[in-house]
Amino acid sequence: MSRHEEERLAEVDRLLTLKTTKDGDLQDIVRLAADLCGVPTALITLVGKDAQHVQYKHCFNTTSTAREDAFCAHIVDSGKALVVPDARKDTRFESNPLVTGDPHIRFYAGVPLTTFDGLHLGGLCVIDSVPGELSEQQQHILNILASQVVQLLEYDASKAILKSLLENARSEEIKMSSFFQSLGCAHLILDKELKVLAYNKTVADFIALNYKVAMYVGQSLPEFITDQLLVIFVQSSKKALQGEIVRGERHIKYVNAEYWLDICYEPARNPEGEIIGVSYSAVDISERVQARQQREEKERMLHSIAFNQAHGLRRPVSSIKGILNMLRDDGTIQQSPYLTNMEERIEFIDERILQIMNHTRSGENPA
Repeated sequence: MSRHEEERLAEVDRLLTLKTTKDGDLQDIVRLAADLCGVPTALITLVGKDAQHVQYKHCFNTTSTAREDAFCAHIVDSGKALVVPDARKDTRFESNPLVTGDPHIRFYAGVPLTTFDGLHLGGLCVIDSVPGELSEQQQHILNILASQVVQLLEYDASKAILKSLLENARSEEIKMSSFFQSLGCAHLILDKELKVLAYNKTVADFIALNYKVAMYVGQSLPEFITDQLLVIFVQSSKKALQGEIVRGERHIKYVNAEYWLDICYEPARNPEGEIIGVSYSAVDISERVQARQQREEKERMLHSIAFNQAHGLRRPVSSIKGILNMLRDDGTIQQSPYLTNMEERIEFIDERILQIMNHTRSGENPA
């Protein structure tokens, strides 16, 4: 088995287990295909290793067939459309059990369901129990509808990936938050003149690593913070001495390291509630911020994928609407309840696509 076939079968298996939200839209497509081609039966199939799986059908009783008997297996193997005017007169199919027995296929026309990376997963086909033909326009419409089927299936797959990534990101965020909450933070207490009253090992190690200074009680702030952070530290400490709590995330860069810190300046009070200095604490949140940034980038990317797929889906729908508009202009639609029903369904599909595009454009979850 070739690598290409392995990839194709893996994609077929994934779609067979995927819970789709597009059943109604895909069922509409098979009915539309049958109506436009003037035949009673239309199918959407996925061709596996040994069997053809009939995923969506109109006027057809079988849910699966052997791959060796499947007409759609031919278009999967060739990647090209196939039209069989009369299967009884075609040496490839004259002894096929689907021809000699139920459902007594005579006319078959199918186009492959091809993904954007060139995998032929199955087919969109129309069937009749009497011989028939397919015009160039009808074949063109089948190709448009097949593209629409693939986009609907891949949209659901993309949405499943998006949901999985979001769930994993939320899970990782909770785990990371718990991890950081369990760590001791860097803590420092300064008096009103911003001299060290107390400090813990975490802050002492941080200063030693990044400033090459050993801390001690009574040390003044400028002795161990000598860069541009000193101005920010002094300004925030003065606010704390006035009774204000100053808190925020800060990105700090050093020669050999950089950090994202959750920093808090609070008034340090004695038992009587008088402000005696500044209580400073800092927690390293670098990994959490990086994870959040990566998650946001993944979300932006997946929203972009969903939007682009929905945008691409509008093109074949617009083509169908254009055909229907021409039929309305010449009065054909008004004379056919099938075409009127088809026009309503296409409008419904178009509205759903616009909803998806609006959601993804605004950055909301398309689910």
